[in-house]
Amino acid sequence: MRINESLLTGKGEIRRIMREAFQSEDRLWNNQEYPHLFEWMRAHDARGGRPLQFVGDDIVPVEPGPYDRVLRYVDRRSPELRARFAELYRNRPTGEVLTATREFRNRPQDERLDMARRTRQAYELLRSQAPDRDREEFDRTVQHARVIAQSARFYAFDNATEGTQQDLYRDEQMAANLTWWYEHTGSRTVLAAHDGHVALVSNSPDYPRPQGAFPRDRFGAGYLSVRTSFGEGSFVAYDGLSTQEPLPLGTFTTGPPEPGTNEYTLDLVPHPVYLLDPRTVREPARQWLTASRPTTEIGTVWPAPEADTSLLMSSDLLVHFHHVDAARLLPAEGRRAPDAECRVAT
Repeated sequence: MRINESLLTGKGEIRRIMREAFQSEDRLWNNQEYPHLFEWMRAHDARGGRPLQFVGDDIVPVEPGPYDRVLRYVDRRSPELRARFAELYRNRPTGEVLTATREFRNRPQDERLDMARRTRQAYELLRSQAPDRDREEFDRTVQHARVIAQSARFYAFDNATEGTQQDLYRDEQMAANLTWWYEHTGSRTVLAAHDGHVALVSNSPDYPRPQGAFPRDRFGAGYLSVRTSFGEGSFVAYDGLSTQEPLPLGTFTTGPPEPGTNEYTLDLVPHPVYLLDPRTVREPARQWLTASRPTTEIGTVWPAPEADTSLLMSSDLLVHFHHVDAARLLPAEGRRAPDAECRVAT
């Protein structure tokens, strides 16, 4: 929300906001490429006309900010509910996102279950109120309360026994938040996430339905899933082989692709980058696109196992790069240099 406010109004120094907002699992977004995107968006918005906006839909980071926004709204608009919301949000997370996320997920499960119950009650209570004269502020505040409840419910799952249900819940709720933003802005929307989330079908038995399956159900062909792939290059990810907590970020290099993988054949095309529409491809190439074979999907942690993926079934379009370069991380608060200066090759 702070990034979006900066884009719309010019308020705040964008790199400072990024440093404070992009913590926890989304530390990867605090890189040198995003300020260029935001400066371009801000320049567009400053010229007037229909604005470009930048919002989030994830529920993994525990954000103290939405709690503050809800409580401030209740103080102004429904002071008779102040004591009730203070009770429902007791022991709420505070401080920076990274600290709040670590503290919250390390609480005993009975506390996390209780917090999920109370935050859900707060959301239902706020939603049941009559909107005042500022309907947009009311709707936004209700959505803040909804995200609070979503995040608390996400951490109420038992990781040891309910990992699959937790993953399904996360992608379903991210899709619901995406839909909320789309319907409340009335604007064409770009969902940015890695292939495993934006895909139409899952390629893992441990991951029931990806985020992209839900807007396809809701909007049909109005949701267009675009997959990216590459032959070789580097990228930033958390080092899954490290024993440190939290996992350190590193720059990893991979490729060229192994024979028998989707990337191997895609990389035989001589163009350095190209767009493929599997929906229009004729035989015999269509049969090749339909078959499932090993495919590299890079999320936030590396190394990751290859997954058998049907390109035709998982996405509407595919953009293939012969070579990619890693994003360049910006220094985090209190650090002398970005984590990713440590380069690891696999």
